[in-house]
Amino acid sequence: SLVKMLWYCLFVLSASLPSTGFVIPPPGLQGRSRLPKLCVGRLSRHAYSRASTELRAEGQAQETERISLKRELLEKLTEDRDTKDPEIAELINRLSALNPTPKGAVSPLWIGHFVQRGQLNSPGGRRVGDKILYTLGRSSFDQFKPGDLTLQFDRIENIIRETAETGTGGDGNTTYTVRVCFTSADEKYPTIKGFFDTEGKSYVEASDKGGLSSPLSTSRRMVLFERGRLRRNEAECDEATWDSVFSPESQKKAKWSFSAWLLKWTFGRMLSIKREESAQPGEQSYVFGRPAPGSLDILYMDDDMRITKGNRGSVVVVTRL
Repeated sequence: SLVKMLWYCLFVLSASLPSTGFVIPPPGLQGRSRLPKLCVGRLSRHAYSRASTELRAEGQAQETERISLKRELLEKLTEDRDTKDPEIAELINRLSALNPTPKGAVSPLWIGHFVQRGQLNSPGGRRVGDKILYTLGRSSFDQFKPGDLTLQFDRIENIIRETAETGTGGDGNTTYTVRVCFTSADEKYPTIKGFFDTEGKSYVEASDKGGLSSPLSTSRRMVLFERGRLRRNEAECDEATWDSVFSPESQKKAKWSFSAWLLKWTFGRMLSIKREESAQPGEQSYVFGRPAPGSLDILYMDDDMRITKGNRGSVVVVTRL
């Protein structure tokens, strides 16, 4: 009939407009004609496609913001600014909310050779002009001599390597070394360059039942320091100059300090620190008889940058070398 033909015309017209949320079924065909179902399916696919496009656009916007925040953070983390700076801390909070690796503790990205960004501000330093200086004794629990040798930290590196238990997933034990690259800044001694390594291991705490397949946290790793080692930077310091600073005669000339002695006695009893004979000439080393474990929460991790927060609240930003 003429009425049905008009309804069919309206029906075809409504089905050809995907922006509408419904179609107009012709009279007498509700529940019987397959054409409205096909049109509704076409509209559903269109809605899904539109939602997918919106999600992709949102993801691209977040990725653009993440890259922009990362660039800004690295630009502002200069030698005279650290992560305690309010502006830096705000950038870290915003970047952490866009962390692309939420399971950083069990990611292969954990492993690598990194360098710390920003001001190298470690406990026990004293500011002299635009530099922060340390003594060898204070930096080593008064284990390395001469303890009054003044040092300037050039950079701090973090070296993490696989062990036999690590496997390809990165969720087992790894080595964990904090390396301080230093230059002496003391008129009483010749200028030397060396490395002060604090060596240990890192692991993920796991449940007793599930083992490594059931970690207690996928964003936290434990760190256990076991040894301290002092050695020469062979590329930038000759052996004779190094030996002259650490000769028995130089150690006898070192100024005695009550605070350094107290530090050595206190930490010696707490961690049972003991000197050990080094197999390499010119090296000094000690071991922790009772190492105290710490923890690192991974706030952010991508292919070339990592941000962690230690159990004492220190936030460290490193980039991959």
